[in-house]
Amino acid sequence: MESSILRLHNLSKTFPGQIALDSVDLSVNEGIVHALLGQNGSGKSTLIKLLSGFEKPDFGYKAFLNQQKTDLWYDRNTNKKFIRIVHQDLGLVQNLNTIENLALGRGYHTNFLGTINWNKEGVRAQDLLEDLGIVPDVRKPVGLLSRAEQTYISIARALQGWEDYSRGLLILDEPTASLQFDEISSLFKTIRMIQNKGAGILYVSHRLDEIFEIANYVTILNDGKKIYSNEISERNKPNIVKILTKKDTFSKKILKNKPGKKVILECDSIYSHKLKGVDFKLYENEILGVAGLIGSGRDELGSVIFGANPRFSGKVLIEKEIVFADPKDSIIKGIGYLPSDRKTLGLIERHRLFEHITLPFIKKNTNIFGHIDRKKEIQDVKYWSNLVNLKPPDLFQRMHKFSGGNQQKAVIARWLRMKPKVLILDDPSQGVDMESKNILYDLILKATKNGTSIIICSSDPSELCRLCNRVIVLKAGIKVADFSGKQLTLEKIESESIGTSNNRRGMRIHQHDVTTELIR
Repeated sequence: MESSILRLHNLSKTFPGQIALDSVDLSVNEGIVHALLGQNGSGKSTLIKLLSGFEKPDFGYKAFLNQQKTDLWYDRNTNKKFIRIVHQDLGLVQNLNTIENLALGRGYHTNFLGTINWNKEGVRAQDLLEDLGIVPDVRKPVGLLSRAEQTYISIARALQGWEDYSRGLLILDEPTASLQFDEISSLFKTIRMIQNKGAGILYVSHRLDEIFEIANYVTILNDGKKIYSNEISERNKPNIVKILTKKDTFSKKILKNKPGKKVILECDSIYSHKLKGVDFKLYENEILGVAGLIGSGRDELGSVIFGANPRFSGKVLIEKEIVFADPKDSIIKGIGYLPSDRKTLGLIERHRLFEHITLPFIKKNTNIFGHIDRKKEIQDVKYWSNLVNLKPPDLFQRMHKFSGGNQQKAVIARWLRMKPKVLILDDPSQGVDMESKNILYDLILKATKNGTSIIICSSDPSELCRLCNRVIVLKAGIKVADFSGKQLTLEKIESESIGTSNNRRGMRIHQHDVTTELIR
C-alpha cells in the first residue's frame, strides 16, 4: 500500500440517462505498468477525463495521490504536478514546431529584456527528446514529422518538469494506435525507462499482444464497472482474453468476397509530397489493402486520391471518369474517405450524433419543400448507429462526449450510409476494441456485397492479411509489391515494407516532369 501513487475508491460518473462509471476502485503503484482494458463505451475515456479534471466525479468517492487525500475536481491544478496524460490524439498544434509545443502550458525562457531565448529553448527541447531516444528537427512544424516522432514529443511534453518520477503517474491512451511494429518496440524501451525511474504508468490499449508484453497488472472495465483486476502472468492470460472477447479466440475467421473483373477506380502515375508515380487498379467488390511504414506514402495515399491533400500530377479515374483533386468532386462521383486523424479531419466535435452521421448526404431526409424531415432523419440515424453498435446510442449527444472508438464508429457509419462506389479507410480500426473490430469487418464485407469497392490503408499488416483480397506495399513513395492469393502473407508484407525481401520484383516507376501545381 505504501508504494501506491494513485488509489481510487467508489469513483462514479453519471451523465443524463447514462451511468458512465459505476463505483470503480483502482490502484496504480510506482514502477508498475498498469493496463486499463475494456470495450468501447466501457468507461475508460470517462476515467481518464476524471483523472485529468476535465469532468467532475459524482459525490461519494475517495482519491489518494501519493498517500495524500485529494479531490480530482477541486485540486485538479495541484494534481497536474503528479498526473500527466498523453491522449490518443496527442494534443499537438500541428503548425507549431516542437519547441513551441513543449512550451505550451509552461511558458518560455526569457532573457533580461523579456524576449524569448530561442537558443536555450532549442537546447532544452533537444535534451528532453534525446532522453527518450530520438532527435527530430525541433524547429520543424510537428505536422511534418512522423506519427512516431509526434508521439515522443507528446510524451516529452508530459514528462517535462517531473523532478521525482516515483511520485508521478503517466497515463498513455492508445499510444501505439498509428505506429508500426518497429516503432512500437522503440516506444516500449522508452516506457520501460520511465517505469525503471519509479513512475506508475496507466496504459490504455485494445491490443492484447502489447498488454502482455509491456504491462505488469491489468484492470478491465465493462459498462462502467470494474469486472477484473489482477497481475498479468502466463497462467491468467487465457482468462483475460476470454473476459475481453467473450470467447477463447482473438477474432473470428473472415470469409472474403470474390472481387469482380470490372475496374472501378484507377490511379495512374500519382505524384504528391510523398508519392512518386504510384499506379494501381481497384476492381468491383474488391478490398484492396495498402501497407507501408509511416512516411512511405501509405499514410498519404487516401487523402491524395480523395483530394484532401495536393496531387501534383497523375490521374484518378472512377469508372473511366476523371476525378479532380477536390473532396467535393470526389464525393459527387462516389468516393468516401475516412482519415486516420478522426478528431482533426473526421469529426465536427460540437455536432450532435444525428447531425454528424447525416452531414454528407442531407438531401435523403428532406421533404418536397426542401426542408429536413427530422423524424425521418432520426429513424435513419437510429438504424446506422445500431448497425455499427455505437454506445451509448444517444442521437442528441455531442460528438466530443463519445469515446474515441465510438467516434470512429460514427465516422464509419456516416460514410457507409452514403453507399459510395469507392470507400477509402485510413487505419479504420485504430482505437477500436476487438468486438467492435469484428463488427467493423462485417460492415466492410457487407459494403462490398452491396457494390462498394474498398481501399484500406493500414499500419497493421495482420489486419490487411485477414481482410483484403489484395495488398500493395509502398516504400519511399514507390509501389514495391502487389500480393494476392497465397502470396498474401504477413511475412511478405513486413519484409517488403522494411526492405528486407530477397525477392524484390523492382516495380517500374514512370519518371516524368512533375509540376507543383494542384491538379484540378
